[in-house]
Amino acid sequence: MCILIVVGVFALLSLSYAQEDVHKQLAEELLLLVEVDKNIERTFEMMKQTQIKNIPLAKELSKEDSEKIASMQGNVMDIMVKEMRWDKLKEDFIDIYVDVFTKEELEGVIAFYKTPVGQKFIKKQPELMQRRLAKIDKQMTTIMPKIQRAIQDMKETLKKSGGEFQE
Repeated sequence: MCILIVVGVFALLSLSYAQEDVHKQLAEELLLLVEVDKNIERTFEMMKQTQIKNIPLAKELSKEDSEKIASMQGNVMDIMVKEMRWDKLKEDFIDIYVDVFTKEELEGVIAFYKTPVGQKFIKKQPELMQRRLAKIDKQMTTIMPKIQRAIQDMKETLKKSGGEFQE
């Protein structure tokens, strides 16, 4: 009797691990199907280009200083790209999808993305990302002067009260 219980427990544990493995495999399949790996790279490259393009050429900065800032921001983005590669994020992303979606939900989402409409949706993601970044970029040109004005106001307020502003 005791042997049957032990065998039963091991069988249940094996089944549980097998289901967990299937769940993780489905999560990985979905992530690869929707090209998360490629989209991470594309996103960082687009962010890098946007940041470099949008470096504010402040009146007090020389062209040389602006170029140095652009170079530094490029280096920072290069570090981020290197440290946030798919192979470093993959297991964490899989775990997130396993936690958020049931096995059945993953199967349904995968089924959708394998349809022609789902495939079209995947292929349009880079264009959607570019358009979203363009909209954000456009908003930033309106927002940045307001932020700079608020910073300047804060500096002046602190100067009047005898404080100092550290950037």
